[in-house]
This record gives sequence, C-alpha cells and structure tokens, in this order.
Amino acid sequence: MPLDNFYNVINALQDFNVEEEAVKIVSENREKIIMLLQKQLAAGIDGNGKKVKVNGRTIYRGWTTKKKRGKIGLAGVTSHITNYMEGDFYSMMKVIVSGTDFQITSDAPHFYDILNQSGTVIMKLNKDSLQEFKNTILVPELKRRLDDAIQAANI
Repeated sequence: MPLDNFYNVINALQDFNVEEEAVKIVSENREKIIMLLQKQLAAGIDGNGKKVKVNGRTIYRGWTTKKKRGKIGLAGVTSHITNYMEGDFYSMMKVIVSGTDFQITSDAPHFYDILNQSGTVIMKLNKDSLQEFKNTILVPELKRRLDDAIQAANI
C-alpha cells in the first residue's frame, strides 16, 4: 500500500521519546559538559554568569597570588579566581545524571572546601555554556537520531 511508509513514519515519530534521547545524549557527552565547565571556571565565571568568588572576594589574597606566581598555565592565573592550583579539582570532575537533571561534582579531596568558599554555583553551567551545549551537541544529535528513526521506518 502506498500509505504504509507514511504510517510507519508517523508511528516512528510517535515512538520517538525526545526526553529519553536527551538524557542519553547528556550521559554520552559527560566529558564535553565537564570541558564546558572547566572553560567557564578558567575564565573565572560561575553558573550565574558572574565572577567566581572565594569567601566573597573576586580576586585572590596576596599570599595566594605569591604562591601562584611562576606557575605555568591556569595554575599561574591571578587576575581572577579559577580555583585551580595543582589541577586535581578540574581533573577529577564528573557528571552525575539523574532523571532529566545532571550535576557536576569532583572527587578532589578539597572539593567541599572549594564549595564552602565559592558556593555550589561554581559547579553549574551558565546560560552561555548551556546554550553552547544545546547548539553544538544536544540539538544536532537529537535531529540526527530523529532522522535515523524516520529513515528506519521509511524502509
């Protein structure tokens, strides 16, 4: 029948679960989410798009600045708060997906000290980072998966 393919496509569209696929995409792209947060923190920006603070300050204290002097890369940045000293806070980050939500955390021994000093907002992607994830990963991958479902039904 000529309409069989049409009905197959309609059924494929009805069966396609956007929320379920989005959760899978987030789970499959944990490293990219971590890289977005690391990039954000390296720029000294928190989840609200504001400057990262340590105990209410947006710049390091004198002794921290001295300690960071001479270090290479992000460890040597003193113009803004990065919460990067030896690198384990950044390198031990992980994404935990729970239902339709995800949380970024770190297994670094001093992780909770960092949270106490800078707040949990530093572990959240800001609007720009979320938009970047949506535009470069989530939406293109959802489109690809939907197209695959339609193509499979159209055979």
